[in-house]
Amino acid sequence: MTNRISTEHIDEQAARWTSRLDGGELSAADRLALHAWLDEDPAHRAAFEHYQMICDDTAEAIPALAQVSPVARPDQAAARRWPVWIPAVAGLAAALAIAAVWIVPYIRDTQKVATIAAQRSTLALPDGSRTDLNARTALFTDFRHGRRFVRLEKGEAFFSVAKDTTHPFSVETPGGTVRVTGTQFNVRLAPDGHPEVTLLEGSVEIQNSLAHLMLKPGQQLSAAGELRTLSARDLDRTTAWREGRIVLNGLTLAEAAEQFAAFHGKRIEVAPELAARQMGGSYALDDLPGFLDALAADTLALRIVRYDEEHFAIVTR
Repeated sequence: MTNRISTEHIDEQAARWTSRLDGGELSAADRLALHAWLDEDPAHRAAFEHYQMICDDTAEAIPALAQVSPVARPDQAAARRWPVWIPAVAGLAAALAIAAVWIVPYIRDTQKVATIAAQRSTLALPDGSRTDLNARTALFTDFRHGRRFVRLEKGEAFFSVAKDTTHPFSVETPGGTVRVTGTQFNVRLAPDGHPEVTLLEGSVEIQNSLAHLMLKPGQQLSAAGELRTLSARDLDRTTAWREGRIVLNGLTLAEAAEQFAAFHGKRIEVAPELAARQMGGSYALDDLPGFLDALAADTLALRIVRYDEEHFAIVTR
């Protein structure tokens, strides 16, 4: 009985490692843990390789099942039907049953979501958490076997994480990982993949090549690795995109243009002598023409050059 339980435990661990590896979730620390587990016992490596082989072969095995017929030709003896069909069907059924540990959770508990230019979206997650996606954002979610994992590939997202101290919620980015158990925070990826993380509620742990620290409510870690405490106005400006607004107070003209350009997928150039000019006010994020017209009509001595529908420039009048 003990050996059977031990074997079942090894099989379960092997299936979980195979599933996690296929989902692309493994960090450097996870990979070290996997290698350590494989080296503990030859049975671990054998089970892991077996599950990997099953997952690789399943796509080919499923069509094969459709080709298996339980009806033999009349001239076949019963003694010959059993050796031909039963091993094939039994082996395939076993493969499909084991592969279900990998396939069903992958289809049911993972998804890829992306928004296009000038589009925002809200995604309800299986654990009761929620994420708001800004325009031009892409992420992958994995909630198999109790894990809570999100990979933010580009863009910006706001997370409202359901509390669960036994299952930390992880957001992986090209520039580092954010881990929490229950909180509200905003993550915006810089062009180089490093995340700007702003915490509104709870606590988060951030680990990347630039920093490893815990944030407190009201703090922000910039993409450059600078830690700062934000005012209520700064926090509102950071998350205003969720309401379809852009708050310009405290932004330079170059920063405001960059945010509009990122949301709409446009190219907006700002003359060097105007880039540091301080802005103010609030605009509808969806209304790029209105923002540009307001600049041209204001007393800022600016004019807008429209090269085409995708390319604009803000220059001195």
